Amino acid sequence: MKTIVGFVCAFLFQMLAFSPVLSGELILTGEEKQWLADHPIIRLSPDPAFAPIEEVNGRGEYVGMAADYMALIEKKMGFKFTVVTFPSWKRVMAEAKRKNVDVLAAVTRSPKREKFLNFARPHIRLPGLIIVSDRISGTVNINDLGGMRVASPAGYIWFDLIGYDYPQIKLIETPTLKKGLRDLSLGLVDAVIADPAAVTWTIEQEGLTNLRIGGVTGYYFELAFAARKDWPILHSILEKSVHSITEAEHSAISSRWIQISRDAGVSNSLIIGMAVGLVLVILLALAFMFVNRLLRIRVAAQTVELNRANDRLSRMNEDLEKRVDKRTHDLEKAMLKLKKSQTKMVQSEKMAALGQMIAGIAHEINTPLGYAHSNVMVMKDFVGRVKFTDEIFTAWKEVMSDESASEEVISVMFREVDHAFTELNKDELIAECEELVLDTLYGLDQISEITHDLKDFSRLNQTEIAEVNLNENIERTLKLAKNLLKDNIDVKLSLGELPLIKCNPSKINQVLLNLITNACHAIHVSGKKRGRLSIETSSDGDRVHVSIKDNGIGIPKKVGKKMFDPFYTTKEVGQGTGLGLSICYNIVVKEHKGKIRVQTREGIGTRFVISLRVDGASSSVIDADDKAPVKASFG
Repeated sequence: MKTIVGFVCAFLFQMLAFSPVLSGELILTGEEKQWLADHPIIRLSPDPAFAPIEEVNGRGEYVGMAADYMALIEKKMGFKFTVVTFPSWKRVMAEAKRKNVDVLAAVTRSPKREKFLNFARPHIRLPGLIIVSDRISGTVNINDLGGMRVASPAGYIWFDLIGYDYPQIKLIETPTLKKGLRDLSLGLVDAVIADPAAVTWTIEQEGLTNLRIGGVTGYYFELAFAARKDWPILHSILEKSVHSITEAEHSAISSRWIQISRDAGVSNSLIIGMAVGLVLVILLALAFMFVNRLLRIRVAAQTVELNRANDRLSRMNEDLEKRVDKRTHDLEKAMLKLKKSQTKMVQSEKMAALGQMIAGIAHEINTPLGYAHSNVMVMKDFVGRVKFTDEIFTAWKEVMSDESASEEVISVMFREVDHAFTELNKDELIAECEELVLDTLYGLDQISEITHDLKDFSRLNQTEIAEVNLNENIERTLKLAKNLLKDNIDVKLSLGELPLIKCNPSKINQVLLNLITNACHAIHVSGKKRGRLSIETSSDGDRVHVSIKDNGIGIPKKVGKKMFDPFYTTKEVGQGTGLGLSICYNIVVKEHKGKIRVQTREGIGTRFVISLRVDGASSSVIDADDKAPVKASFG
C-alpha cells in the first residue's frame, strides 16, 4: 500500500506539472550541434546536500533526481557534462555568478538569479505537503494550521509563499528538514511543510515511522535547469531537452526517489481521488499519444521542406549580403567623391567672395598709391635739381679756393650758382615738397589701414573662439566691401551698443560679407536708380542681433527655405555656386547655435536678421525658440 500510494503521488505530481510529450526525441539544429562540438567541456555543479533532489554522496558520486534527469539528457544529447563540486550551495551560486559554473541541474528561479542565469522550464515540480504526527487523524488543509506550531527549513520558498498569503500561520525556521521532522516526531512542533521528495528521503533515512501526510498546501516547489547568461544557445538546448522528456520518463525518475509513507489515518477519499486522477491522466496521455503520432508524420514532412527552404534562404541571404556589401562600397566611394566635390565648391564660393573683396581692396589701395607714386615722381625731379645745384656749388667752392682764378671766372661761377638756386626754388617747389611728403604719408597711412582691416577681417592668426564687438566687424567689412557699394547704393548704419560676444571672428566676418554681397547683387539686378542698404545692431541681453536690409529684387515665395540648401541659387549660370547662404546657415546655426530670420517681399526687398548668443555656442541653455533656428516669411 505504501508503494502504491507513493507511486500515485509521484506520478500525479509529475504528470500534472508538464505538457504531454510522448516521442522523447531531441532534435537539435546544425548550429546547436556545432556549438556543442566547439564546447567539449561544460561544467555542471550540484547542491552537495539536497537529497534526494541532488547531492554528492560519500563516494563523491553525483546522485539524486536531478542527477537522473541530467543522465537522461546526456543520453539524448550524446554529450557528457563535466561535474565540478563545491562545499556548499552558497559557494555553487557564487561560482555560477563568476561564470566558473556553466550549468545547474535543479535551481529555483528568482529575480536575482535571472541577472546571471537563463532558466529552462521546470522539470521538477513538487507540491508542498503538510506532514503531521500519526496522532492527528483525518485530512489537514492549510487553513487548519492557524495557531499551530508549523516548521519548515530556513531559506525555503514556503516562507515567501505561505507567509504572504496566510499571515496568521507562524512558520518556525529549522536549520534542516531533518531537524524539523525530528521535532515533529518528538512533539516539539505540530506540523512540517516540505516537498514529497525531501520528506520521503528523510523519513526513510531517519526511520521516523510515526509521521504521515496530513494534506497538501496548494503550493508547488519548481526546480529547473539553468545556464550561464552569456550562452543563449546552451539555454536553447536545455529548453529543448526538458521538452523532450516524456511522461513515462518523468514518472520513472519520480517513483525511484519519492516513496511517501502513510498509515491508515489518511482518508480513503484522498486515495480514491488520487486513483481517479491517475486514470484520467493516463487516458489523456493515450489520446495525446495518438494525436502526437499523426503530428510527428506531418512535422517530419514539414521539417524536411523547411530545411530545404532554409537552405534556399541561406543561399539567397549570402548573395544578398554580397550585393549589399558591393552597393555599400559603391555608395561610400560616391559619398567620398561627393564630399570632395562639395569641399571644392565651398572653397570656390569662398574664393569668389574673396575675389570680389580683393577687387574692392585693390581699388581702395590704387587711389592713394597713385597719388603717392605721382608725388614721388615730383620728388625725384626735385632731388635731381638739388643734386645739380650741389654740383654747381661744389665747383664754385673749388674756384673760390683757387688763388690763381681770375675774377672773370669767379664772376661766371657765381652767376651759375645763383641761377641754380633760382631754378631749385622755381614755382616754390621747396615749399611744395613738404605738402607732397605729407600727402604721400597720408596715402601710405590709408594703405596701412586697409591692410590692417583686411588682416582683422580674415583673422589669419586667430581661428579659435574670441570675444569681439560685432559693430567693429561690420564697419571693417563695409570698408573692405566698398567696391561692391556702387555710387547708387546709400548705406545707413544704425549700430546700437553691444556687449562682447564669444564667436569665431573669421567665420562671422564671412557671414557678414556674404549677406552684404547678396544685398548689393539684389539691388543691382533690380534696376532701381537708388539702392538702400540698412544695417542695424541691437541686443536683448542674452543675444545680439544684426539686421541687413536691402530694397533689391526680393526672394520669390516658391524658393522658401530652399535658399539655404547647398548649391541652390536663383542667379544666372556662372554668377554663383549656390553656397553663400548655405555657408551662412552652417556657421550661424550649426557652429554657433544661433538663429537666422528672413523677411522678404518680391520686388520690394529682403531683410536678414542673424542672432548670436552672447555666451557663445557652448552654452547648455536652450531657448524654446531655438527649436526653430530658421524662419522665413514672404510678404
